[in-house]
Amino acid sequence: MISRWLAGLLAAIVLLTNASAAHVLSDEATAALWTVGPGDELYAAFGHSALRITDPVIGFDRIYNFGTFDFATPNFYLKFIHGDLDYYLTAAIAPEIIEEYRDHHQLVVEQQLNLTPAELDQLFLAMESNLQPGNAAYRYDFVRDNCTTRIRDAVAKVAKVQWQPLASNSPTLREMVQPYVADRPAIQTGINLLFGANMDHPATSQEAMFLPEDMKLAFDRATINDGRRLVRSTQILLDGPKLPAPVTNWLVLGTYLAAVLAMVALIRNSRWPLWLDVILFILTALIGCAIAFVWFGTRHWVLHDNWNLLWAWPTHLIIWFFPQRIRRKYWIAYAVFVLAAALWIPLQLTFVGVKLLLAFRALKMDAPSRTNQR
Repeated sequence: MISRWLAGLLAAIVLLTNASAAHVLSDEATAALWTVGPGDELYAAFGHSALRITDPVIGFDRIYNFGTFDFATPNFYLKFIHGDLDYYLTAAIAPEIIEEYRDHHQLVVEQQLNLTPAELDQLFLAMESNLQPGNAAYRYDFVRDNCTTRIRDAVAKVAKVQWQPLASNSPTLREMVQPYVADRPAIQTGINLLFGANMDHPATSQEAMFLPEDMKLAFDRATINDGRRLVRSTQILLDGPKLPAPVTNWLVLGTYLAAVLAMVALIRNSRWPLWLDVILFILTALIGCAIAFVWFGTRHWVLHDNWNLLWAWPTHLIIWFFPQRIRRKYWIAYAVFVLAAALWIPLQLTFVGVKLLLAFRALKMDAPSRTNQR
């Protein structure tokens, strides 16, 4: 088994000794797409893609990984939140990476690419050039520029790939993400809460490849201009789940139950603790502040145009300091707005219970019955 530094040395030797040769790599060299299943950590929840280039003649077996980030980066968390965090291309030897994925019980599928020697040379040279310190960094984008799409673009550049279009009823980007967090109700709810309307259009064939499993399927269907299929063969290197097993989202079910209780209280004019309403609306305001911040204060376009702001009003934080007559009109207007939002905002069934709860409680805020209870 060759070490990581030796793999790098071999790459340098190949480049130096074959610069003027007919081929950089031998005729036995191959390239393959690795598709890795979801992992336990949140950053690994959507799986991973990597590019493997092998040349058995010289004992070269290298994995190129565009998904590397550095926690030691100055102001790491601020850059991550704002959307200014750089990711890097790194390289490792395949046996080491296989062991790592085996330890984490992750699926690894390898698709051998049907490239000519000349195309493979170009791909290898592009990867090695991209590894250089001045070229390795890139500005990460969850959909448009990530560890998966970088491989797609590199392969398509050397092989003139023809991607098959998706059906007219293809899922939206939001819908494509959901199965990967189906076992994490809190994360699933957070995605629905923070993702904006930009994620709600049907995905194109290019957009769909931002997820590793979907890019694997796209590679299977793709052809090259001269009629070759892009993928020559496929094998499973390590077995594991493609997607997590879904679990019941008790957070969502709980909001529907709370909405029913609020409706009953509204109809019966029942007592409801004021402190509970205060907590409910303050929490809603804080959610609204978070939505407004990621929309207007960050570069994450997937979080922009978020119409959940129609029901999560940040103004709930200050309305308590206004006269009662203003508060009463405010809560009525808010209830009407929220009910309209419950019917209008697409793909937000997750929050229908929340909106009904907020609307029913808003109608009781500063009502005469509550004033008398004070």
